[in-house]
Amino acid sequence: MKIIKTINQLEISDGTLTANEEIVFLRQGSMDGACGPYCVFMGLIILGIVNYNQATNLWLSKGTTKLGKLIKALREHDIFIQNGTFVEDLEKMLSQSFKKDVTTETNSAGGRKVIDFTIASLKNNSPVIVGIRGKNLAHWLLAVGYEENSDGVSKLFFLDPSASETQNYWNSIIKTDESFHGIYPYKWETHEDCYVKFEDAISLNIK
Repeated sequence: MKIIKTINQLEISDGTLTANEEIVFLRQGSMDGACGPYCVFMGLIILGIVNYNQATNLWLSKGTTKLGKLIKALREHDIFIQNGTFVEDLEKMLSQSFKKDVTTETNSAGGRKVIDFTIASLKNNSPVIVGIRGKNLAHWLLAVGYEENSDGVSKLFFLDPSASETQNYWNSIIKTDESFHGIYPYKWETHEDCYVKFEDAISLNIK
């Protein structure tokens, strides 16, 4: 029997994905490399630390506020152009702004260890920012759930900020119970003929 689990904060309200009565999904622009920070903000919304209005009006935040400090960190990194982010960048941005509200835990062991870390975090209702890599691809996704059968977890469910808005709990799926030979062993089911590897993960937890 298959069981689908999503973190408890998520629900569908009038066809819209919400958490704490706030819209969750944030769509990444097609010209930026900011998938990591988009995942950070979706995670903060899920945890109830920021709301959708704040996340979509960031540039109105004053520099002395927590959001203002996060905006400063984003500007310093220049992530809204093409630079992208590493796991330590995301940790630093959060520690400079929301360290009193959020604790983070990271895993950069790659492969199965990142998958197991992600599953364990989801079981504790912690959203997980997961770094994947494929041929000509480096991307961050926000893990929000999984599918489990008698043999263990078979799929991880994600919110992908570069994909279309979802009326479901997720808009992206990676199959984890079957691995293929080669550098990129896992099938990204929502992308045709796309295989990836897991590199890093960072879980967000209420302090």
